[in-house]
Order: sequence, then C-alpha cells, then structure tokens
Amino acid sequence: VGILRGAKNGRKIAWRADMDALASDSPDVVAFQSTNPGVRHICGHDVQVAIALGIADVLVSLKNQINGTIYFVFQPSEENVRGAKAMIDDGLFEMIDPEEFYALHVTPYPEGIVVSKAGYMFADYDEIELTFESGKDSLKIVEFAKQVIEGLETIEKPEIFDDAMNFGDPEVGLVSPNTIYRDYVSVHSGYYIRERGGKTLISANIGTTDKNLLNEAKNKLEEKLNSSEFNKNFEGIEYFDVTYHPNNDPKLVKTASRSIQEHFGSDTYYEQYGIASGGGDDFALFQEKVPGVYFFLGASDFDKEVIAETHSANFAVDENCIRTGVNIFSILLLDRLKFN
Repeated sequence: VGILRGAKNGRKIAWRADMDALASDSPDVVAFQSTNPGVRHICGHDVQVAIALGIADVLVSLKNQINGTIYFVFQPSEENVRGAKAMIDDGLFEMIDPEEFYALHVTPYPEGIVVSKAGYMFADYDEIELTFESGKDSLKIVEFAKQVIEGLETIEKPEIFDDAMNFGDPEVGLVSPNTIYRDYVSVHSGYYIRERGGKTLISANIGTTDKNLLNEAKNKLEEKLNSSEFNKNFEGIEYFDVTYHPNNDPKLVKTASRSIQEHFGSDTYYEQYGIASGGGDDFALFQEKVPGVYFFLGASDFDKEVIAETHSANFAVDENCIRTGVNIFSILLLDRLKFN
C-alpha cells in the first residue's frame, strides 16, 4: 500500500491495482516474453499495475496542490479471489480509511474508451458439480450431462456472445441499449471430469444475469437429470460460488462519468447496458467496506488484430491504453479530491 498525503487535509480516496500472472504454456505474442516458463501476463494485470504507478507519478508531482489523501492498493491474487480477503484480514482498513474506492480492468473494448455502470457489471455464476455412480455407462453419462448443461443456455447467438470483436458492438454489444447480454443463461470454462471412489464427477460453470434465472436453471437441470435414463446413477448436485461481483455505487458512477466526459469528451465514456458474461473480481470485497466504482478500460486495436481478450492464448493490448488510463483516472481522482 502506498499512501500519498496532499498539502492539506481533504477527502480520502483509494485506487486498487491487481497483481497476477496466469499459468500458460502457449508462446507469448509480444516481444517482452515472460522470463518464467509456463507463466504469462494474459489478463492485463501488468497493465493495471503500470497505470496505477503512472497515476501515482502524476499525483506525486502535484502533491503540494492536493487537498486530501490517496491510497494506492496493490492487491495480489485476484485470479484465485483470495487477495482482497487476505489484505482485509491483514488489517488493510486499519491502515487506510478511504471514503471512495476505484479500480479498473482492461477489456476487449477498443482502446480509448472507458465503460462502467451502476450496480453489477458481471453475470453471477456458480460452479455446478454433478455426481454419478461410475459403471459401464460412464462415457454415455458424461456426454448426456454435457448436453443437459449446454441445454440450459438461453443466449440466442453464442457466436456473437463469445466474439471479442462484438463485445462492444453498437447494435448488440454490452454498450447498446439493445444488447443481447441481458436476461441470459450461459455455460463457461468447459468441463472438468474426474473419477473418484467409484464416482464420476462432472463440473462446469453456469452464469446468469439474475438470481431468479439461476434458480430456474438449477431446477431445470435437476428435473432433466432425475427424469433421465441415468437417474439411477445420478447421486446429486453441489453448487459453489465461483467469484465475487463488483457492485458499483450509483452516485459515484454518475459523478465519475460526468467528470470523464467533461474532460475527455462524450465518446470516451460509455454506459454498460448489458451484463458481462462470466468473470468477476474480488474488488467487490473492498466495495462492501467502502463505496466505489469498477471500470472497464478498452485495450484493443482491431485494425492491427491486437485484441485484449483476457485469458486467451493470443492476449495482447494496445499499449496506448496505459497513457489513456493514467490521463483519465489521474484527472478523475483530482476531481474527487477537489484539486486546486
């Protein structure tokens, strides 16, 4: 945690940057390849750390003109959703006492834009684990279970739903009032199948845009399995929360969006109308303590085929997003501190 105290007392604001790499054996698509075999930055956390350091550099240079305090929170282990809780348990909020908390994550949106919305930005999703008694029909059971799980999906155009270039599509993307990313059930992350103690366990993640849809999907899944030819093998389902979901403070979203558009133009900030498939972020745990806003920052250049599709083998960013992030969010924090 870095603490920057201005010349005078004032508002106290925190900025979170997440620090993670991911396991990957695919070759890097950038010149600055990872020096650690099997580990790569393919979720943009290195960019997020660079932006936070850039913001800190800007604000330190203006320290004598700042009223208030800025906390820079460099949080590890967002990918396994343990880092925020660990920092809280380690006394983070005994060290800092912010009134507002902000964070960003790079996304496949085009470089140069910022996206956010009041409330939840990500679909809620659970891991489901089906247990069957193993036997000669285990392979058939696995294929049947996959079909039933996939049958839960309600999104009409999965080819668009999964295409990063359509993530920000003005007609059907997240920033369109006519978005298809609304009121849906989807399946994520493939399947994890294992044998244990004479049992076949099949796991997958299902995402929904509200709790009612999630409950309906669960009921439909159980009905299909209980009425199937494999019902005698079927032993039950367990559900597990997979991640946390940032919940943006409506007043702060309104204030932040106005600030960004006033300084950088109306084509820089976009409201998110839909709900992003999958994902999540344990920044949500900080928001349970302090009101805040989580932003998506565009990092793609589609003309150059640089697409910031997180967790993908070909993940890459338009590095102009670092300058964009530093500029926009330095100004936003200064606005929130009532810069003189």
